[in-house]
Amino acid sequence: MNYLAIVVVAIFQQVLCFLWYTPPALFANHWAHSLSKTVADLNSIRSNPAPYLSAVIGSFILSIVLAKMIQATRTSTAFGGAKLGAILWLGFIFPVLSTHYLFLGYNFELVIIDAGKELVGMLLAGSILATWRKM
Repeated sequence: MNYLAIVVVAIFQQVLCFLWYTPPALFANHWAHSLSKTVADLNSIRSNPAPYLSAVIGSFILSIVLAKMIQATRTSTAFGGAKLGAILWLGFIFPVLSTHYLFLGYNFELVIIDAGKELVGMLLAGSILATWRKM
């Protein structure tokens, strides 16, 4: 396993979250509206380190597990890594996320925003992990 690639992908996941959700990010206002909150409401969460710690730890776990799956399937191309990322997203992330959100009463727009970020992350993470060789 390429540990440097895992670290880079985990950091990339955090950058993607920042770009996806932090104003003037692409989806910040729609995301806040889907949560029945304002961007200011969401900014008040910044004083609590728990979500950020969870996000960082989760990114490392996701990167390690995806790297193991890429290794186990002997995937070695960007397309193959992206395809594996998409399959894992479709089989594990999207169904769980959408079920939880819809049972919590959130609208489907929130599912699309959050699941879309996860899909982009999995596609790019799979591509990077499949093609970045150890030095």
